[in-house]
Amino acid sequence: LLQRSPVATSGHDFEDSVYINRYRVVRRLGRGSSGETLLAECCDGEGFGSSGGNAFHALKCVQLGGLSDSQRSRSFREVEILRRLSHPNVLRIRRAFLREGGDALVVASEYCDAGDLDALIEARLGAR
Repeated sequence: LLQRSPVATSGHDFEDSVYINRYRVVRRLGRGSSGETLLAECCDGEGFGSSGGNAFHALKCVQLGGLSDSQRSRSFREVEILRRLSHPNVLRIRRAFLREGGDALVVASEYCDAGDLDALIEARLGAR
């Protein structure tokens, strides 16, 4: 499941091409205490059910620095469990890998362009 991936960067603002494994980073979707989520274009032509062409995925980059061995193992097990999930209401995980240097676990999932779940719930509750 997990493989080390080279990271090639030419800028931090993503105006220049930034690549992580098979993905060209388009923009940052969000940032939290344990890492960030990036919108990225899959450049290997293996989209979700696409007939060729590139697909957009969300890359969740979880920083592993400071985690104990048991916490790291738990993170890897969680990814394995999530990869097996198949439900129409759950975004599918495409692949997971360690960024070069092993500093981050990168989880590539389907990208949902409808916004984040919190905003959708707030909008629905506000419409009542």
